[in-house]
Amino acid sequence: MRRLARREIFWLGLTFGVLLSAPGMVMAEAGGSVQFCWAMGHFDGTVYMAEAENREDRRQHFADLLTISGIEYGVVHCISEAIEADDPVRRRLLKAWRSAELEVVDTTFLSDMDY
Repeated sequence: MRRLARREIFWLGLTFGVLLSAPGMVMAEAGGSVQFCWAMGHFDGTVYMAEAENREDRRQHFADLLTISGIEYGVVHCISEAIEADDPVRRRLLKAWRSAELEVVDTTFLSDMDY
């Protein structure tokens, strides 16, 4: 079993801290929800993310996009929440990633293309 690098431990703590403080998270419902997916690049401090409103589960599609693009990445995480959420998890995650000086790449446009 491999040991986690300091960067990975920091990343996990940061992400789960934000998620645990998210009271408004909901499972995807018919209408009025947004799915937000992200994954951390293996070799650098880059977070790849995408979001889609009122769509079926896009987790596998997002992972396929990263693979097709030749990006080596860790676990793909996805959450769904109401579009009208007062304090969206997405906003808190982006703020935390930027304050940690991680590069954030929005792949939403590419994720909407079907391969």
